[in-house]
Amino acid sequence: MALTLGNVAIIVTLYEKEISECSMTQQLGSVQTNPFLEKLTLQKIQQDLPRLLRAVNEHRSSKLYQLLKSKIQDLLDHLDECLYEVDSATSEFLKRYEKETIQASDSDALTTSEPEVDETKGENYASLRKRLLADGKTSLLDAENSSSEKMNDYHETIQEDLLGELGTLASALKSSARSLSAKIVDDANLVSETGENMMKNLTLMQSVGTNLNAYLSEKTGGKITIFFMIKTMAFVFVLFFIMVVLTKILPKM
Repeated sequence: MALTLGNVAIIVTLYEKEISECSMTQQLGSVQTNPFLEKLTLQKIQQDLPRLLRAVNEHRSSKLYQLLKSKIQDLLDHLDECLYEVDSATSEFLKRYEKETIQASDSDALTTSEPEVDETKGENYASLRKRLLADGKTSLLDAENSSSEKMNDYHETIQEDLLGELGTLASALKSSARSLSAKIVDDANLVSETGENMMKNLTLMQSVGTNLNAYLSEKTGGKITIFFMIKTMAFVFVLFFIMVVLTKILPKM
């Protein structure tokens, strides 16, 4: 599964914290009871950083590309220093343990024979090796499990937020759909009512026209023709002309 820049940013932040804690511990000069855990953790980070860098290079057009790339480069540079310091601490740890083992063997040599001393020394080395390996593996697994749990919690939080937003969006869309459906029904009823009113008006106008034609035919007996209308217009025009002449002549008398 391809890593997104968001996942890479989270992993880089975790690695920065681990390397910073390691560097701070070495700078304070505290005595490490078991530096193998830090060494294994740093080696794991050293293996993961090139893969993270390749994942970042697949998103060159993103705004986070330069930032994440520079952070990974800084981690790689700082990681070499931390590994060197942890290697030194590991060597000192082994020397100190070897010295303590030799001192314990010398004290036991006063009461035991020489072969028993060699056998005890070998057993101490074997038990030390098993204990160190066991502690390193367990701690590494714990660190990996802790990192995985953080990633899982982060993804679960994102998924819960998305589910909540999707539920809210679905509710809003449902309400909008219902409102739109109600408005469409109202508009359809209004259009239907308007159509019915127009049909009623058309029927009424046709009825009025029919009644007027019937009334006109009844009163005139069908004698109104175009010639009759021309004569009527001529009569009205002549009457109007006479009235105008009278209005001009009568005031002078």
